[in-house]
Amino acid sequence: MNNTERFLALQDYFTDEKKFIGNGNYRLRKIDEENYDFEFSLIDPCGAGILNPQIRLTKQGEDLKPVQLFDMGSTPVKFLKNDSEESARELNIEFEKLIEKFENAMEKL
Repeated sequence: MNNTERFLALQDYFTDEKKFIGNGNYRLRKIDEENYDFEFSLIDPCGAGILNPQIRLTKQGEDLKPVQLFDMGSTPVKFLKNDSEESARELNIEFEKLIEKFENAMEKL
């Protein structure tokens, strides 16, 4: 199963609503027909969410491609945009890591 198929399978468990599991919130938000936000957020002491990370996905043909990452939970804050081969590779690695995090969280439901 490729990353797009794995991501789409998560839609049965995660939605626009934040779902608290373990130590943070999980959310899979469809922005429009072409774009999704895929995010995990930690909870700070005041109850606010700290994106750790949020990945923007865009539909390209039949596949979803990560085009942007924002991670306020890393030091320094991490921002990646899919504008080079190196950043595309790193975005794909982060996309796969976040899929695995969501799949592991599903097992706790």
